[in-house]
Amino acid sequence: MAKPVGFFSLSADNKLIAEMTQTWGEDLSGMAENDCLWLIGRISHDLWLGSDSNEAITEDAEEVANRLHELKSWEKIALIRALIQEA
Repeated sequence: MAKPVGFFSLSADNKLIAEMTQTWGEDLSGMAENDCLWLIGRISHDLWLGSDSNEAITEDAEEVANRLHELKSWEKIALIRALIQEA
């Protein structure tokens, strides 16, 4: 079962969050999978571009990116969940 955005410390006091929950529900379950995956990519890219790290991407990480085709869709989603714990 999906958790409401408040579980993740997001507040409806933020206009964007309020509009998202009005559009897709408190747990965002009304969002299409395609929109959800696209937003995950955009948010991740935005965070990466804004990172203060001056370190180059490692060869190990690049290899994983080059081999993502080896994973099934559900494995990619599980990997995203695992990586979020490290961010």
